[in-house]
Amino acid sequence: MRTGESQGHPYTFYSKKEYEELRKHGGLFNDVVLGPDNYFLQMDALERAAAGEHIVLHLVYKTALEVREHFGNTKLVLVLPPDEGEQRIRLAGRGDSPETIERRLASEELQHPPEDGEYDLVIVNQTGRLLEAAKKLLEFVGSA
Repeated sequence: MRTGESQGHPYTFYSKKEYEELRKHGGLFNDVVLGPDNYFLQMDALERAAAGEHIVLHLVYKTALEVREHFGNTKLVLVLPPDEGEQRIRLAGRGDSPETIERRLASEELQHPPEDGEYDLVIVNQTGRLLEAAKKLLEFVGSA
């Protein structure tokens, strides 16, 4: 865990054994490896959403498209930093190593520019204007 993270905030952390059990019993929707870590969605959360419960997921681009394809009624919101320099500052500020920052900035997920119609909403999270970005997201979720 990085500084400021704890169990359930912003991630739920699993032991290797717990992860293997979920995987073995079909409890994972997908599994993305970023460096030494595995990131995945639990099927139960996605099944709740498919049943009509509103949930918000923080996903990489490829996974978001897979969720939309598999579950249908999905709204995609892309939140971007204003530029790569600001993204570097934000990643460093949360405790990522220089190697991790370079790997994340070079990843396919960050190199894929949004295409028309691909996202239901695109928000640029301007430095010092987090409340504006949050308001746009809440307005969108309230109308969805």
